[in-house]
Amino acid sequence: MVCGQTTLTFDAASIKKAGPQEFSNGAERKTAKKAGRLLRPSGGPGTNDPGRIRYPYISLKDLVKTALSAKEYELVGPNWMDAETFAIEATMPPATTKDQLRVMLQNLLAERFKLKTHREKRETSAYSLVVAKNGPQLGRAGSIQVGGSIGPNGAPMTVADQLLQDAGPAAGSVTWTGLRVTMAELAEKLTEETQRPVTDATGLKAKYDFTVTFRRTAIDLTPETGDLPDISSALQSIGLKLDAAKRPVEVIVIDHIEKTPTEN
Repeated sequence: MVCGQTTLTFDAASIKKAGPQEFSNGAERKTAKKAGRLLRPSGGPGTNDPGRIRYPYISLKDLVKTALSAKEYELVGPNWMDAETFAIEATMPPATTKDQLRVMLQNLLAERFKLKTHREKRETSAYSLVVAKNGPQLGRAGSIQVGGSIGPNGAPMTVADQLLQDAGPAAGSVTWTGLRVTMAELAEKLTEETQRPVTDATGLKAKYDFTVTFRRTAIDLTPETGDLPDISSALQSIGLKLDAAKRPVEVIVIDHIEKTPTEN
């Protein structure tokens, strides 16, 4: 099946090969990506430049994931896609919606990279978020005060109902602060962190406050990170745990994709 579904296309699109950013290995690159140190896209729907989208540095894999709204575990394709990086700039009508932008990206991939895909069910590694043996150790909603704190965008944090992410005490570590967060929302965040589907099986229906600090699994142990727990152990500190499981998940299988796009 060809990825694009309609004739929605960009007015113009430039695709250029992008040299790799300086990372010593794949694990360091993944950590930089999670920490937001990779060059980010700009423009597009909902911004002050809605008629132009820029991806100054994006891997072919991430471009496909963006176009198809696919999570890491939902995409099955060749390993080399993560190493092929591009700088992309495209123009479109300023009234283009986010959904239309994704279709434009799909058609760009089909036209320039000859992308073809199909969907199927596959059994994959997954997790269930459950209550640990000694019971939950979560704060009641409102127990953590954030007035005057500075959020990741540099603005004061004065509201709840969110899960904040900040740098931890050592390089390669992170602190999550949950403010009136449901377990379903935590499971979604864990899906992003573990790159595996995580289902809320705690049975906890309220909103909770909590703080956990852990080292990223892609980081090599150092004297600074060696004493920090991994995500699984950090969850144990608030009375939760991840149970490994296998479950069928619908995935997108890449049947064909070119390393080099056709000319601009």
